[in-house]
Amino acid sequence: MRVVFPVTLDNGLIINGNEKYFLIDNNPDFDGISGYDANGDRVTHIVGFDGTDLLKRCTHPNCRAIKQSANGFGEKGRNSNPKRPMRRDQAQCSECRTHK
Repeated sequence: MRVVFPVTLDNGLIINGNEKYFLIDNNPDFDGISGYDANGDRVTHIVGFDGTDLLKRCTHPNCRAIKQSANGFGEKGRNSNPKRPMRRDQAQCSECRTHK
């Protein structure tokens, strides 16, 4: 999902969108941290930033790949609750969702 910076993660980390590449935790078992972008949309499983886009880890047990949030998980996201306008990103990457 394309996010609007700044993104505030649940651990208090704020990603402004102008940082250099970083990983929050390099441990392959790290599932990532969730939070909200400037539009109030939910972002999940964030593991870092690549200088352009958030990096997410796919939750599929056979994948667990780290990919850009928009390119690897779908640009539009999804509506998490029809009663609220908030959107959220996908937990599994686009490739894993097509193999269901």
